[in-house]
Amino acid sequence: MIRKEKHIVSLLYHNPYLIIEENDLIIEKKTEVFLESVGRADIIFTLEGAIYIVEVKKGTLKTRVVDQVIRYIDVFKADGHKDVRGIIVGKQPPDSSKLTAYLEAKNTYRIKPLFLEHDIPIQCKRCSKCNRINFANAHKCRWCGEVLMKIW
Repeated sequence: MIRKEKHIVSLLYHNPYLIIEENDLIIEKKTEVFLESVGRADIIFTLEGAIYIVEVKKGTLKTRVVDQVIRYIDVFKADGHKDVRGIIVGKQPPDSSKLTAYLEAKNTYRIKPLFLEHDIPIQCKRCSKCNRINFANAHKCRWCGEVLMKIW
């Protein structure tokens, strides 16, 4: 079980397919990137034609995380980058309607929430065929369909 934010950052940095569908187009990846006077982004993935800014929270996602990522996106847009997207990662709020409504109100920014243990496995096992991470209770690999070994 992953207990610290830095471990979640490491998991996503080394396994970007968990959060970015176009992960095969990644040409550069960085962690802990200081962005002028607005803060430090956990991960930045540069793809051909797009930039993804990933902000990870160990706790429950709140609207202030959206504002944080918007500040980061604005830095890149000010530098002339056009396709800048945000991904916020954390625990799902008990009532996610407030977060959803806030994201919809900020729809000029492309920010996607991903929830730990819902979208991203924290208790996980690797597939022996494709070496990708799956939820610990999965019977088949969601990436290649291989039957996963039971962990006793």
